[in-house]
Amino acid sequence: MNQKVIAGALTFIALVGASPCFAGGQDLQTSPDVEEIKTRVAEAKAKGHRLTVKLTRDASLKLGRKPGASVSGKVMAITGEGFEITYHSPLNGDTGATIRYSDVASVKRQSGVGKVFKNIGEHSLQAALSMVVLPVMLVSSLIERPIYNC
Repeated sequence: MNQKVIAGALTFIALVGASPCFAGGQDLQTSPDVEEIKTRVAEAKAKGHRLTVKLTRDASLKLGRKPGASVSGKVMAITGEGFEITYHSPLNGDTGATIRYSDVASVKRQSGVGKVFKNIGEHSLQAALSMVVLPVMLVSSLIERPIYNC
């Protein structure tokens, strides 16, 4: 009986210790070195690819985002210490951010599937807004008190 309890306790301790939830917030993934980041960014700029850049915790807070946030967009300029990425937001339009190489946790090229889903989301938002705006404009023109003049 005691052997089963001890074996069960050791198994439980091993499983809990290996769990990322109880690992003390350690980052299990190592950050790429600066040269690798520079290479990926330069390649993406040359080919016109979109990148998804995951930021470090400190960089996310500096840019006013949640810790560990990511930025997706096209690389517009490359400097010695970092690069400028521009991304499109349906609400804010084109927005840019300057990111230092030391603030990058990982860099990935955005896949075609992710781009399709992003476009579906943007077009869904535009369709929803038009479904709200068009009836309001129609009613306002019927009562001859236009809300919006072109």
